[in-house]
This record gives sequence, structure tokens and C-alpha cells, in this order.
Amino acid sequence: MVTGGSRGLGAATGRALAEVGFDVAITYREDRGGAERAAATVAGAGRQTALYELDLADLTAVASIGSLIASRHRPAVLVNNAGETFRGDISTTKTPAVQRMLNVNVAAPIVLTRELAPALSSHEEAGSIVNVSSISGIAGSSNAVYASTKAAVLGLTRSLAVELAPAVRVNAVIPGVFDTDMNHDALADERVRKAALGAIPLRRIGDPTELASVVAFLAGPGSSYITGACVSVDGGVLATVALDRSESEDS
Repeated sequence: MVTGGSRGLGAATGRALAEVGFDVAITYREDRGGAERAAATVAGAGRQTALYELDLADLTAVASIGSLIASRHRPAVLVNNAGETFRGDISTTKTPAVQRMLNVNVAAPIVLTRELAPALSSHEEAGSIVNVSSISGIAGSSNAVYASTKAAVLGLTRSLAVELAPAVRVNAVIPGVFDTDMNHDALADERVRKAALGAIPLRRIGDPTELASVVAFLAGPGSSYITGACVSVDGGVLATVALDRSESEDS
């Protein structure tokens, strides 16, 4: 099961999972056309797919769909990919936006884990949960609420890794800047793009397939002895942050 699988990192993840042998259930909020295109790539890899319309801010609906998918498909993998953001500082962040980000980014993964854990643990091999965080969850950002939710995802990952072991492995990926619809408008601004590239040691924006391949690895048997890991896929951004802090402390 991949949440937010109709476009961007989610669509690439669904395709990558199909390519390594998984059938894929995709949730989407509004973009049915995008979900169908994502499903076509899964079918192109020779696997089956199912589509579920779901607003992850509605936790009652999240529980219902999670229970349905658990009983209907008995998934071995849950990828909590979908995320909600708001571009603006704390003074312009209204309470409904705060609640929506908390629900989509933190509460929904908790509810889905609760609903799917029995199915994930029912397979011969350990089930797998992969949570998608963000570099802002470690380094911070001007969007304090979003950054705090993504930091919470990392704490959730480590805690669930202990709680659900050995039946379910739980890991997280920490994406940097990727070429996705969410980032399109910001990266279209040449000043923003130049600043982003200057902060990335590899000096390029990530392609969604590069994150998806790491998710597929963490979901599959090749990572059978990995749980509680938070893997940066960021072109080296967090290494730069760590170096800057170290140099500051030395001085």
C-alpha cells in the first residue's frame, strides 16, 4: 500500500515496488487521472493494482480504508508517502492548516499502522513499513509546522521499529529536493533553484526514481536486517548541515 501514489515520489515508488514483484494498492485524494496513470505503470511491470480515493486528513476514513485494504489485500508493505505542506511562516499558518498537516503527516500514518499491523505481521517474512520524512525534519525550515511533523515521523519510525519487531520492520527515508509537482513552482524561480543547487553537494535536483529505489529496497528482502533506520536520500545536504554545525562548535 502506497499513500499519495498518484504522482511524484508516490507514483515512482509504486512503479519501483511493482518492478521488484509487489502488487500495489494506491491511495489518492483528488487526482484520479494521475492515479490511473500510476496504476498503468504498475500494470506495465506485470503486477496488479487497486485504487482508493482517500483524504488522509479524515482519520475516520483513514481507519476505514486501512481496515478494508488489510482484509482485502493482506499487504506485506505499507509506504506512508503522502504529505501535506503549507508554504509560509508561522504568522500566516492558520489553525486548520496546522491540523491538516498534523493529520496527514503524523496521525494518518499512525492510524494506518494500527489498522495494517496485523496483516503486515501475518506473512512468513517480516512485513515492512517505510515512512517518508524530509530533510526539514532534521535541519528545520522556514515552515515550522511542516518541519515539526516530519521530525515526528522520524520519532514514530524508531519507536514503531521497536514496538512491532520482529514481525514488522519499520524504516524511514529522508528526501532532499526532488523534481516533483510539489516543488515545481518553487524550483521554477531561478533564484530558488540556484540556491537549492548551491546547498546540494551533488549539485543537482533528485529524480523521484532515485528515492523510489531506496524505498523498494527497504520494503524488500534485501533489507531484512534493517529496522529503525532513517536513510537520507538528499544529495548530501544533511552531511553539509552536520559539517557546518561541527565547524561552528570547533570555532
